[in-house]
Amino acid sequence: MRALAPVPAQSAMTMRRVWVDRLRVKLRPLLRGKDVRIWEDSYIGAGARWDAAIRDANLRARVAVLFVSENFRRSECASGRELALLREQLAKGRLRILWLPLDDTRPDVPEQELQAAHDPERPLGHVAEAEFDEALRVVVSLIADSLESQTAPA
Repeated sequence: MRALAPVPAQSAMTMRRVWVDRLRVKLRPLLRGKDVRIWEDSYIGAGARWDAAIRDANLRARVAVLFVSENFRRSECASGRELALLREQLAKGRLRILWLPLDDTRPDVPEQELQAAHDPERPLGHVAEAEFDEALRVVVSLIADSLESQTAPA
């Protein structure tokens, strides 16, 4: 990704996939040799019960990364059902939610109360490559800290 600006010719799904793929690349070293999996909804196969698959993944998650954008807020599934379950898991202490702004959109109030993983005044869709990479490095570090603290002996 060059100087990251939204590309109107690409769909929201394609752009979201770009963000997820970039994070996945940064996470590879962290995941080597560990029983940790990255999951996102493109893993749901044709004919699968998507609601059950998303619920199962959200119940197993220890860290959720939300790429917040106008499209995210408009998504009934993401901002409704999925987020409700993530909030439940957060309240039970089973999950850490990290959110990153892709555009000028802010998450719903409950997530706004959580410190963003990147400055909301500098949405990732509008920053240069180096700043974008640094934001992902910070997220990977936060994920590593979360996984470490969740697996450390009590």
